[in-house]
Amino acid sequence: MDQEINQEINQEINQEINQKKEQQHFLDKLDKDFNVDWINEFEKTETDYKSFYKEQNNTIKFSYVYIDKENIIEKINEETILLKTNNTISKEELIHLLKTNMIQNNKKYTVLSILKYNIDIEPIDVNSFFKNNEKKQLLQNDNIFLTLIKNIDTIPLISTINMFQDLNNIIILFYEKDYTKINKLQQTKRIFLNSKHKHTHKKI
Repeated sequence: MDQEINQEINQEINQEINQKKEQQHFLDKLDKDFNVDWINEFEKTETDYKSFYKEQNNTIKFSYVYIDKENIIEKINEETILLKTNNTISKEELIHLLKTNMIQNNKKYTVLSILKYNIDIEPIDVNSFFKNNEKKQLLQNDNIFLTLIKNIDTIPLISTINMFQDLNNIIILFYEKDYTKINKLQQTKRIFLNSKHKHTHKKI
């Protein structure tokens, strides 16, 4: 009799142990599935929104616009420059690019102006910015992010939302040198200087 009771008790214990094992296995699986789903969802969301994070600019596009003596745009060259320092175009880098690009097809050009197009909108403002028709129109007119660089010096850049970085641009307008005008000016100077140094003789 005692043996039968012991067997029943053992069976119940084993059954309870097995049930707990199954429950634990189920909980472990549920926990694992939950964690994987959460991580996957987070990574997907992170990827979707990464484009809207502001990041430092480590490259910038340069556009070189060449204008001839008749004020006609002859050509436009473009290149993307890897910056030595993020968010900074050094004076040395700028001068090097100017010197490298001021001669085209055996024509020499001078720098007419330098423009910086740098999108600095904040991520939180993107949605409202593009919903606002007036601001959208300003964006299309290229006025809101465009500034004139007045001196040949270091050009600072502002961090830009990742998906807009390709739109940032340094625009350099080159104007063809008119050697005819330069020669005339030099001749005028020589004539002026010569006439200034002439001596007059007084009659006695």
